[in-house]
Amino acid sequence: METFHLNRQAYIKLCDLLKLQGWVDSGAAAKALIAQGDVKVDGKI
Repeated sequence: METFHLNRQAYIKLCDLLKLQGWVDSGAAAKALIAQGDVKVDGKI
């Protein structure tokens, strides 16, 4: 698990967060991971 900080932003889209953190190469890859249930937020898929 990694911690990140939203600098001066109220929120960030999950797929954008995955890209910014370098966990995926593209938005399409991020969306695929999310759709497959490979990403959890607050312990929930």
